[in-house]
Amino acid sequence: MKVHTFHDGDLAAEMDLVCGVPYFERLYICLEGCKKGFLVGCRPFIGLDACHLKNKSGGQLITAVCRDPNEEYFPLAYAVVEAETKDSWTWFINLLLANIGQNKRWVFMSDQQKGLVQTFIDNWPQYEHRICCRHLYNNFRKNHPGILIRELFWRAAKATYKEEFDRVMDELKGIDADAHSWLDAHSTKKWAKHMFREDALTDTIVNNMCESFNSRILKFRSKPIISMLECIRLYLMTRFQDNREKILRVESNICAKVLKRLHKEKMATSRWLACWAGQTRFEVKNGLQSFTVDLATAHCSCRKWDISGIPCAHAITCIFFNRQDAEQYVHPCYHVSTYKACYEPIIAPINGQNMWRPSGVTPVQPPIKRRPPGRPKKKRAREPNEPTSRRAGISKQCKACGKLGHNRRSCKGEIGGNSSLSGTTNRISTSKKATMHSFSSTPSAPPQSSMHSPSTPSAPYLSSKPSFRPGAPHQSGSTTQKLGAHQNSSSGNPNPRQKNTRVVTSETIKASKNASRYMEAIRHGGSQSSVHGPRK
Repeated sequence: MKVHTFHDGDLAAEMDLVCGVPYFERLYICLEGCKKGFLVGCRPFIGLDACHLKNKSGGQLITAVCRDPNEEYFPLAYAVVEAETKDSWTWFINLLLANIGQNKRWVFMSDQQKGLVQTFIDNWPQYEHRICCRHLYNNFRKNHPGILIRELFWRAAKATYKEEFDRVMDELKGIDADAHSWLDAHSTKKWAKHMFREDALTDTIVNNMCESFNSRILKFRSKPIISMLECIRLYLMTRFQDNREKILRVESNICAKVLKRLHKEKMATSRWLACWAGQTRFEVKNGLQSFTVDLATAHCSCRKWDISGIPCAHAITCIFFNRQDAEQYVHPCYHVSTYKACYEPIIAPINGQNMWRPSGVTPVQPPIKRRPPGRPKKKRAREPNEPTSRRAGISKQCKACGKLGHNRRSCKGEIGGNSSLSGTTNRISTSKKATMHSFSSTPSAPPQSSMHSPSTPSAPYLSSKPSFRPGAPHQSGSTTQKLGAHQNSSSGNPNPRQKNTRVVTSETIKASKNASRYMEAIRHGGSQSSVHGPRK
């Protein structure tokens, strides 16, 4: 842990700090179990990344993450720093190299972190430093968008030999010369596969293993520093034990994800023809394309086998020609035995704060909160194609009408019995249905009709034959006279409020929710005038 003690009274007074008291500045942690597992079972490939802490003190968490034999992330070390600067990165990498040693040709990968690229150029030029293609493309497409340019970029990034890379770059130059010049300016940085050395035994071009680990500890980053570090240690301790138990159920000699990738390479061998040159050397052809393979040295001229350690489709074609298993030519770093050795070290449990004894050292004060310029941001800066909501891509479905794009509260579709009939396009509002319900329950006080339609300005109310009771007087004539009088009055002096009236048929009433009440009112009144009331 690194602390800072203020002895200058002017600076301490300016920041309202106490002189002579240590303040927390940085803390570096590399657990012994993670260190031993990395040196025994992991490849010399380390990913670097930093993420913001969400506590009151602020700061950032720097992580160094590796790849285990099953192509999963393996946390190696992490540190809490005040900010992501060249000085903090130099301090972290110096401590990391002091733990793992500097006798190997380590390979590092990161995005274009602040001060990190220049740190490797100034201090460790002997180590290979790769750039994450996803972050590089995000900067590239700001000035050079387009689907075709995107496809050419990723084809160039995945090209495993120089000749293919040059052909793709020439094709890009014919489409957009400025885009070609922008990528050509980054030729000194290693971002494409053909630039990689064969020491790391991995051909990954993105730093997703660090992103996965940062997202896994997202819920821990809002806690205080000591509580966050304890949660991370406990998570790593239990993860090691879970992986030790899971690998016991694997029956093959190769890890599961590597077998899946090897199967894809096997499926691509049908396009290639192996020509035996002698001993263990072959020439593999497919039309005008041809590559040379040497099974004894695990070499293919496409360099895909050399970079990853997994036989490519050209090599598997030659292996099948010799009637051998492709699993025998997979590098030992992907074996199950290597995976067991990687997670064999145990991260020792420790006692809690209730078992701690006083150390007699002056208590360390909380870190000094750095206030960046400008208005504080609540949310991180999102990428242009990143969804803004967790429900992005999930369409809402209305429970009332069953349509997509809205919910039941904002539904504007047809509701009620009229929606099931042909020729009806408008819905009955809730207030109108409540009014009709009250009218049907009290037929002695008949109100005016509230059923409207924009297509029929004036129309008769009855279009079906009314029902009669035995012994009741026949009222069809009177009803016809009333309707005829209403038509004459409406045609002579049209009322603007009556322009939206429409025909209410018996089928409409039967299809509604209160059909029984409406029909009972018709039986007693002899017509629908008892339901809707007399026209004025």
